[in-house]
Amino acid sequence: MLPMLVPCAGPLAAIFTCPLFFGVAHFHHVIELLRFRQGTLSGIFLSAVFQFSYTAVFGAYTAFIFIRTGHLIGPVLCHSFCNYMGFPAISTAMEHPHRLTVLSSYLMGVLLFFLFLFPFTDPAYYGLPTPVCTLTSSPSSLCLS
Repeated sequence: MLPMLVPCAGPLAAIFTCPLFFGVAHFHHVIELLRFRQGTLSGIFLSAVFQFSYTAVFGAYTAFIFIRTGHLIGPVLCHSFCNYMGFPAISTAMEHPHRLTVLSSYLMGVLLFFLFLFPFTDPAYYGLPTPVCTLTSSPSSLCLS
């Protein structure tokens, strides 16, 4: 969806629009919880809002990676890794005997993530002279005006 949306809406709008569909695509979990009556309606709703929020943020991140690198393998590997690891268990970390060390490690990971986000996604590393979004900056004839 992203390569079709970038020429029509621009890279920034595409990065923040596509993840909304990515978040909605995960609503099947809510249907399962409702169908099998696993929790209260308000609990299921809060769970759905939380899951939609973090999948939308993750979708924006993978869209960013795709536009910066021009390759699909980066977002696919990130999605696979995140599915394997799951969401960080912060409540468990709070109960850990070495919680300061664990929470410091979480914080260090977040800081390093933001520090290296742009350098590690530099288009020059991936055989692109410029990011993919600048190659498609002129409006396409396929876009509805």
